[in-house]
Amino acid sequence: MHQTSTPRREYTSQSYREKTMPSLASLLAAEYAFADAAPRLGVRDAFLAFLADDAILFRPRPVRGRDWFQARPPRPGLLTWYPCFARLSRAGDLGLSTGPWEFRPNSLDEEPIAHGYFTSMWRVQADGEWKVEIDCGIGCPAPAGPIVPLRPADVIEPAIDAAVAVDLDRVCAELLAVDQGFAQAAHIDPVAAYDRAIVGDDGRVYRDDARPFVGRQAIRSGVGALTGSIEWRAEAVRASRSGDLGYVYGFAQHTPSNGDLIESCYLRVWQHIAGAWRLLIDVDNPIPPEQS
Repeated sequence: MHQTSTPRREYTSQSYREKTMPSLASLLAAEYAFADAAPRLGVRDAFLAFLADDAILFRPRPVRGRDWFQARPPRPGLLTWYPCFARLSRAGDLGLSTGPWEFRPNSLDEEPIAHGYFTSMWRVQADGEWKVEIDCGIGCPAPAGPIVPLRPADVIEPAIDAAVAVDLDRVCAELLAVDQGFAQAAHIDPVAAYDRAIVGDDGRVYRDDARPFVGRQAIRSGVGALTGSIEWRAEAVRASRSGDLGYVYGFAQHTPSNGDLIESCYLRVWQHIAGAWRLLIDVDNPIPPEQS
């Protein structure tokens, strides 16, 4: 198991500035611009154009995204994706985007050879631009049917208060405690823990090689079918300036019923709703045995 120190509390400076008022539509527009750049520039250069300086990628362990891509030459293949679900913080500084991806070896005319779902957290930078702060994903079977894209023109904009700011040290400590409490509860009774934490039919649980569990009933069934136990160890926690959207990532150890140890990285995105933190997305990325 990867040993970690005390989880870091990370967030952008209070010197945040805006070119334009942040919005959910502008977040989605940035996601579509990123996706459009991948076939045109190649995956490597598209990521370098849209990653924040301190961005984290799961490859499969958390790595500094820009350093990881800059150390590698471009690779062949076409990666395409689009968002189907998104959320924005009350301050408009931090956003979530997730949706399906496909990979083709050479051309968009080919049938995809791999499918999955991505999860990205975006943050408005000091220059007013959206950049990806953390990105991860799972591989899964091809979808059973069409997945409706979420486009900028389709969203109902949430209320934005760009001036709001909270004590982020307090918020991050609180969120970390919530995440750790959830982890302890899920170790004992995962179905009950997810049922208490999840955001109703908006909640999502992503597991490699399985189609996403979306909504309370699907999560009950999907989590209930998983065998063995799991323990999580947080690596870092980050939050919005308004203290209502944040995430925790770190490492996990699965012990299936057959006793084999499986290591992975996890990302959990939380939203503060009606006085409590609720789980929006839980993503698990296995670490291949040869990289453990």
